Amino acid sequence: MSKVRIPFGKQIQKWLVKYPDLVFDGTVIKCLPCETHLPMWSVIQCRNHVNSKRHIQSQERQWPYMKFLSDLMFMLSVCDLPFVMPIEESFRVFWNKYVPMWKLPPRKTMYRKLQLIRQMVENHIRSKVANRKIWITIDKTTDIYNRKVINVLIRPMRSNQSSVPYLIASKKLKNVTAESITGVVQNAIARFGIHKNNVLMLVTDITECMLEAGKSLKDFYPKLLHVTCMLQTLHLVEVQIRDGYSDIDKLISSTKTVFESSTKRTNTFRKRCPGIPQPPDLIGTRWKPWLEAVFYYHTYFDQVKSFVLEMDPNDAQSIETSKQLFEDPQVRNNLHTLYNNYTPLSNAIKQLQDSTSSLSASLSAISNVICSLQLQTVMDITGMLARETLHDNLDKSPDYSKLCAIDQSSLYGNSSVDDKYFRYANMTCINMEHPFLTHISTFSPRHKALTETTIEALLMFEMFSRSHPALCQQ
Repeated sequence: MSKVRIPFGKQIQKWLVKYPDLVFDGTVIKCLPCETHLPMWSVIQCRNHVNSKRHIQSQERQWPYMKFLSDLMFMLSVCDLPFVMPIEESFRVFWNKYVPMWKLPPRKTMYRKLQLIRQMVENHIRSKVANRKIWITIDKTTDIYNRKVINVLIRPMRSNQSSVPYLIASKKLKNVTAESITGVVQNAIARFGIHKNNVLMLVTDITECMLEAGKSLKDFYPKLLHVTCMLQTLHLVEVQIRDGYSDIDKLISSTKTVFESSTKRTNTFRKRCPGIPQPPDLIGTRWKPWLEAVFYYHTYFDQVKSFVLEMDPNDAQSIETSKQLFEDPQVRNNLHTLYNNYTPLSNAIKQLQDSTSSLSASLSAISNVICSLQLQTVMDITGMLARETLHDNLDKSPDYSKLCAIDQSSLYGNSSVDDKYFRYANMTCINMEHPFLTHISTFSPRHKALTETTIEALLMFEMFSRSHPALCQQ
């Protein structure tokens, strides 16, 4: 049987792992400290260059400044400050006055050295995922120009605790298809030297292209289990419930408008009702559930009602609307119904938002939701639609039943060798989506001219620095 020939580019990537200062971009091999290209593609030449006097001097000359530069970029990223901050005149005046021994770099230097710092980050990630079982999540998002971006995160799977996620790829795609998504994931995993038998779990959303991509990836990774995001599933159930209670929606939105339109009313409420939070926004997302706002009014209904009824309805239309809803007895009954019937759903959402929770705790929370929706008290039309939505979306999750079987086998001591790594397997991709909402500086219009490689490095660096803020102090 003939031996499968490895593509030349992958061969280069394989033996360049020994030389972290060298990077292959598909055309040439670059030495980052020396800022030069190697004229030939050979292991001998790479070894000779790394051991050369010129390379060693470049490393020694750059290390103190590179450490300062990486710490500066860590600090800016953790504080959500743009990399253009050091070029601001007021910042430079302050810096030169109190820290004159360290020269602030221009923005071009920071972006030029970003690839070297990215290499340092990637080497750290490689050391954490080497010979470990891996969890993957893929998600599709859009940048400020409405371009489709595929993001890939991994995390080492441990049997005794959860671990932090690492961003390993962020690619713009013209056409988001199962084939293109599969290619992005394969290339990212290969770049970090992860063996195919170590890829155990994949979490995606419920879209058709992600489900097809999961099927394709199973052909390459034989031990892979694919589940859809359970937090998205519960969010869709919550949306179905929300559609059946439009009066509660109006109560939340109108009361919030009452306070948003007047700072005086907000200050008066704080004085009159100390210890009671401000009325929440009408938001319904995976990380800001609608039921949280509903339960707020169930808990503080009388206090907020008494405050609103004292206001003059002629001051604003929102006050009049809010008064009418607070005086409607059906609104209070609906609040009681929502609290009594859907508290397990709210608890399950909170459980899944916690990335450190165990697989057993997450599955138990979902099981409690299933049982609560089977009760006689949830047999109205809204409850029936919510139950159908939950079961339909669980059926779409390809390996949800296998994950439940793994959890059961671990409880009874019948687990296989790899089953122990699922004890803290995360069942949601919220860890990936939520941080990208905070990357305002990276996706700002001022970064219009940045290349895709630079933006990917920025995102990788920002995600890493938020997960490891203590590294900048070492």
